[in-house]
Amino acid sequence: MTATPTKPLGRMTPRKSIMPNDGQPRRVRLWTLDAPPGSTAERLLKTYLGALDAVDAIDSAKARINADPELTDAGKAKQIKLVVLGETVPAIARGRIELAKARREVETRRTALVPPKADPADAAGAVRRQELRAFLRGLDDKARAAFLKSNSGDQEVTTAIIEQPAALSGIRDSLRDQMLNDAMQSKYADQIEAIQELEEAIEVAASAIDSGREEAHKEAAAADPALRDPDAFHAVASAIEARTPALWIKPHTENGAEVMRWLDWNEESQSGTWRLAEQEHLDRGIVAKTRDEFDQVSQNIAVLVTGETTAEARSKRAAFVDEHGAEAYFNRRSDAAA
Repeated sequence: MTATPTKPLGRMTPRKSIMPNDGQPRRVRLWTLDAPPGSTAERLLKTYLGALDAVDAIDSAKARINADPELTDAGKAKQIKLVVLGETVPAIARGRIELAKARREVETRRTALVPPKADPADAAGAVRRQELRAFLRGLDDKARAAFLKSNSGDQEVTTAIIEQPAALSGIRDSLRDQMLNDAMQSKYADQIEAIQELEEAIEVAASAIDSGREEAHKEAAAADPALRDPDAFHAVASAIEARTPALWIKPHTENGAEVMRWLDWNEESQSGTWRLAEQEHLDRGIVAKTRDEFDQVSQNIAVLVTGETTAEARSKRAAFVDEHGAEAYFNRRSDAAA
């Protein structure tokens, strides 16, 4: 996989070929972005292509199932439904987890960009900036605008304004916000550009993931009328997604070097083994030094993926759908609303 594609990757529709009765498909964006090896962008590119592959796999499975002379129409529909719910939805769920991880990374990286601050030990500088604010506050609008224009490149003037609320300098909030944005851009230009590129990669990958989920819904609904309603399908898909957890990846120091290991947990024995993480584990995992950190990140990601705010709610929904089916779950929600 190249870091910079020589030509766009992917396609603009969720399926390789659009059948006449498929209606207007959701548009998928082409991948034209850099994806350096080992980067989040590379993982998102794999997620993007994986979503398209998951949709292609539906068509391959349908061709195989429909060619089986021993299956009745009902049997074929059942087999197709099993493929969609057993293979496509979990694949899409893994992609949604990757998107959630990338969005959290963006949030973390943005939070790390703090506004420029003056040296707290420079008492004389603090007094000068206080006097500058008082001076600006005492000017009329025309004189203040002229002063700011003639001192637009003065770092001390800028710092004096952005380190305190706009009212203390007598300027509009919008002007202070613009000055703060300019100062942030000047200090963190490279970091902001990298974040913006990552956000674009997330959007491109999401276009394939969201389209893939819509195609899965379309196929599931064709195979089982109980899944035609979007809420009914969402109930089933979310129950499956709730059982597609991320792996815990923990940094270990071994022979003076950092090594990543993933927790292979056995639910029955309530014990686990830290195994060496390969790329496939890193792609599916969350790096966390402690269990509390992993649980917190997993919770945040699960909310983004399934829409449920607690692990208990996700577990209850999965259990109800398993026992009673999607239609019963949907009717239960309708009764509760009534």
